[in-house]
Amino acid sequence: MNALTIRQQARYLDAALRGRAWPFRHPGAVTRQDREARSLSDPAFGTRFVLAIHQLGIPLPDWLHEDSVRHAYHYIHHGVERDHTIEAFRLASPACTGLAAIVDSMLVSLDTPLERISELLGRPVESLRQYADLFFNVRDRADDPAYLANIVYPGTRLAGLDASNPLDVRRQLLQAGYEQGAEQVAFLAGLNANRDDVVVKDAVGALERQLLTRATMMVRHGRLDPATLLRHATTMAARRKVEPAQESQDVGGISSLGDWMLGQLDRLTSAGK
Repeated sequence: MNALTIRQQARYLDAALRGRAWPFRHPGAVTRQDREARSLSDPAFGTRFVLAIHQLGIPLPDWLHEDSVRHAYHYIHHGVERDHTIEAFRLASPACTGLAAIVDSMLVSLDTPLERISELLGRPVESLRQYADLFFNVRDRADDPAYLANIVYPGTRLAGLDASNPLDVRRQLLQAGYEQGAEQVAFLAGLNANRDDVVVKDAVGALERQLLTRATMMVRHGRLDPATLLRHATTMAARRKVEPAQESQDVGGISSLGDWMLGQLDRLTSAGK
């Protein structure tokens, strides 16, 4: 659902409450503008809207033509079961937390067609579309970079530079999907048997850019002294020439080399504090 549809639903709900309490847990949502803003920032607003009108006995608006919302309402309010709706709610259940993290991370790969994500996950396209609309609305919000950035980098990119506060697996997968695509998420999740199944474009160049970007951010924001970085980078390069990294199962050991170098940067950052 795009921002306009979300605003319309939030305003419809607000008007239909007739003085009753706002049904979402938004203690700071005092004004209508506050409530709209919080609704727009909620990836799962579609589901919350359906549950709210169901619990409060508010009818589904005739002007709402979003199939995902209507099918969810028919399921919750009337017990009408459709396979894709049941599958979407199952993915969002606590029993599927791990799988949902993988699905979410693929959905933020906006350049990857939903059909390809369906192939990677072995899930029907319609189920994924319903899940995305109701529980993790990112693909219809591609025109709002601030919204997406807050989901993928809630503490900004700087949070990833703190080696003492490592990101959880879900956050790492989200960032991999956003930056490197759904194929990379599939590899990290173990959906591909080995790295050869992943189409890697200019893998070495991408790794170099990643390392350079991270090192530059560390220096720029006081996490690492420039002279220290240069000295250790020279040492690492010389060491790699005489002690080549062992081959892993990926293409040419690129991932293992990258992990090793990123680990060195983390250790340098910790030592510099």
